[in-house]
Amino acid sequence: MDKFIDKRLDGRYLIKALIGAGGMANVYKAVDLKENRLVAVKILKEECMKNEELVRRFKNESKAISLLDNPHIVKVYDVSVTDKLQYIAMEYVDGITLKEYMEYRKQPLTYKETLHFITQTLDALRHAHEKGIVHRDIKPQNIMLLADGNIKVMDFGIARLSRSENQTMTDKAIGSVHYISPEQAKGDVTDAKADIYSVGIMMYEMLAGRLPFDSDSPVSVAIKQISDTAAPLRSVNPAVPEALEAITNRAMAKEPGERYQSAGEMLADIEAFKRNPSVKFEYDYLKDTDPTRYIDKVVNKTARTSKSPSSQSGRSRTTRSSRPSSGGGSSAAAKRKKKNSFSEIFSRYSLPVLAGVALAFAVAASILVVMIFKTNANGLFAEREDLELPNLVNRMWSDVKNDASLSNFVINVDEVYSADYEAGTIIYQSPKPPKTVKAGSTINIRVSKGAEIVTVPNIIGWTKEDAQEELENAGVTYIMRSRVDSSVAVGQICAVTYLDSNGAEQDATHQQVSASQTITVYVSKEEIDTSTSVPTVIGLDVNDAYDLIVNKHHLTIGSIETVDNTAPAGTVLSITPGENTQLNWGDVVTLQVSSGHEHSYVESDIITPATCTQNGKRWYRCACGDAYEAEYAADLNDVSVHTKDGVSTIDPKTGTCSQCGAHNDAWITDTSSSSSSSSSAPASSSSSQPATP
Repeated sequence: MDKFIDKRLDGRYLIKALIGAGGMANVYKAVDLKENRLVAVKILKEECMKNEELVRRFKNESKAISLLDNPHIVKVYDVSVTDKLQYIAMEYVDGITLKEYMEYRKQPLTYKETLHFITQTLDALRHAHEKGIVHRDIKPQNIMLLADGNIKVMDFGIARLSRSENQTMTDKAIGSVHYISPEQAKGDVTDAKADIYSVGIMMYEMLAGRLPFDSDSPVSVAIKQISDTAAPLRSVNPAVPEALEAITNRAMAKEPGERYQSAGEMLADIEAFKRNPSVKFEYDYLKDTDPTRYIDKVVNKTARTSKSPSSQSGRSRTTRSSRPSSGGGSSAAAKRKKKNSFSEIFSRYSLPVLAGVALAFAVAASILVVMIFKTNANGLFAEREDLELPNLVNRMWSDVKNDASLSNFVINVDEVYSADYEAGTIIYQSPKPPKTVKAGSTINIRVSKGAEIVTVPNIIGWTKEDAQEELENAGVTYIMRSRVDSSVAVGQICAVTYLDSNGAEQDATHQQVSASQTITVYVSKEEIDTSTSVPTVIGLDVNDAYDLIVNKHHLTIGSIETVDNTAPAGTVLSITPGENTQLNWGDVVTLQVSSGHEHSYVESDIITPATCTQNGKRWYRCACGDAYEAEYAADLNDVSVHTKDGVSTIDPKTGTCSQCGAHNDAWITDTSSSSSSSSSAPASSSSSQPATP
């Protein structure tokens, strides 16, 4: 049993199971007891821990990758480096590797699938490269595929640690040799363009259904990475668009300077292809004029490392062939002299003889060509009628084979299963119209055999690995998900379902389904207590509240409403459901947060009764309810201040206040007994003169 199983790391991470092993580290499924969540913990192997330089670089680079934040990169939560243990705690991803997906498909991926995965990978690399981090081990095994079709790139930075200063090209050191760049195979300095090359290899593998370079030994593959040219992609899979082949070729260029210089640049070409699949990319590639110098470098490294008897003897023979042995020297010299004499004779007479043979051949060939062109019955050069290539796609094969207008064409038929087309329908042809061809030309077509029907086997209670093998043998398309189910042991299959025509989930065991229909296989997982409660956040800053709600209590914030309030901006005013309410992980809460408030005071009523000669007080109020009281100085020109107990103190005949003696002709409203007063009083009280006390 693994020594870490059921142990706690730093009192926080409870190791539950080993889920992966690599050349550098082992990966375990664990529970973060502090955060109450599942995590993946990568622990550096003991042999790596003894290398001080390796540990130092592990520490520095682990801190760097913990800064990465991209939806397509596995999140790093924690890093610990001590004398006894070095580990990284990261996001636990429930899914399969992209390599596993490619293997169960057992055929090239469609170009749309390929671009779906490649664009996400490039987005992750663009983010990492902008942070100064190069992966150096991009491969499908390091990319996790989730049930929703998204991917996450794993193992950032670890690949840079897998090379000590004196690394040699051995089987152990180059486990990812099928995807490494030529400069990595040479042992040269690498940068972000090495990741671009690896993406190109992945892209080729997806579209072709096989790796571009393969061999029995890692060294042979490394040599091919440096010196060989991959088979043209479209010769392996003619369905690949030309522009996509050009993008793949540029990413796989041997020289870094001829590749895409960044992930963003490659993404831009992919987007151009999506907009116009017929786009042409004009790429000029330089040729490696002397690849063998790099091959020698790789082979010599291996030779120095392995020191096999065969290599030793090979070097010995080379050495002996350049020096005469101690015995039989004169005999060897005689043989060389004899051989040299023969060479001189051959060189003296062979050239004239060969020249004569070549001349005779040229004369015979000329006569043959004349005869061919002068013979009208010769079928090779006979003129054939030009015909417009017909479009056969979506036509029924039964109609086409009886169509007399197609008698001038040779039609090759390949029958394939297709869930998208009725049986007998032509779904593909090559070449494609519009095009002018000669009579007698060949048209290759594919005819649908209809959907392939398969029977879903009974795999309930099986292990995940056995179930995968059984489903693949049965030709069933599936995805795997996890759920809690106590009816079977953890890690065993607990249910197999498919969606019926109404979208309802049904038991798929022993059901006959289309081979292209995806069924869902559920694997029993360990039950984890996901109950939680609404934390106390009222009065906290919204950022602190967010951390408490989302990261500590695993709840989801649905909406945040901002309201006018006297509390400082960003202060949490309320949470719904209320604090301490019992919920489960992922449940939604809403917040009400203060937007802050700026008081705007407006004059209100006079509170203290005032006479003409006394000042009163007036309230100044804000819309939020706040108010303050301030002195109010009476304006004697204002008729409303000349009152007592609510009754006016102004004499309407004289326009004079009986309390303070203030006078204003505009206040005279009774002119019945004084003509002079009447004549002096204005018709309207709207104009006023300063009062004369």
